[in-house]
Amino acid sequence: DLTPSITRQTENRDLVTTALYDRFGSALSDQLPVNITAPDMDADYLVPDDNATRTLPEITRLHSGGSDIIRLRNTTDIDAIRTTLADIQNVTLINPPTAISDQFAAYRLWAWIALGGALCVAAILAILRYGLQTGICVFAAPAGAILFAVLGGYVFGIPQSFFTTMALFLVFAIGADYVLFLAESRNGPHDDDTRLAVLLSLISSVLAFGLLATSSVPLVRDIGSVIAIGLIGAWFLAFWMTAPTNNNVQTQNKRGQEQ
Repeated sequence: DLTPSITRQTENRDLVTTALYDRFGSALSDQLPVNITAPDMDADYLVPDDNATRTLPEITRLHSGGSDIIRLRNTTDIDAIRTTLADIQNVTLINPPTAISDQFAAYRLWAWIALGGALCVAAILAILRYGLQTGICVFAAPAGAILFAVLGGYVFGIPQSFFTTMALFLVFAIGADYVLFLAESRNGPHDDDTRLAVLLSLISSVLAFGLLATSSVPLVRDIGSVIAIGLIGAWFLAFWMTAPTNNNVQTQNKRGQEQ
């Protein structure tokens, strides 16, 4: 089906009005018992259907900018069409699956940039809160969890996509919670209770996202797998990076013996 551009539809209305109705409308009205009126220049334009514009929003910009939209249905050989159109100027082939994949690739790049910005802010805040050495250790837990999730996905053959990249934000957020809880209670009287609570939180989270990892839908399975792998890495790193110092361990043991 063909949807002429807004520019072409406007030109057609002008042409029909000036070359047909203005020249012959009055004469025909005198000869025929019909009221002949020119096209309404303010009438709605023919536009692509809502399903097409939702799938490819770029169509709206192209259509309003002077491009005619020709949609081919039941197409089986995209390469043959691409070859045929290669020698025709000012023609762009839009293959919906390819176009959507390209869009998500661009979104994925911006998601990585946003994640990098979040990591930089987290590193600064951790250093300001805990000092340089401890702050780096605290920051290393969620940052390392992201690396753990990426490497785990590579080992298990999970393709990197926009959605798995967005899942890394959740890994970072939950991993930050783990390490912050443990860092704030480190060397305190309730350190063991906090560690148990974080462990129980990990178990419940891994069970929840582990169920997603068993889904038959590849996208859901990939997201669940990446998050589950990342959370396990976040828990391990959080415990490692916030382990009590030797002096304080001896102090806690001495207090326990005295009690």
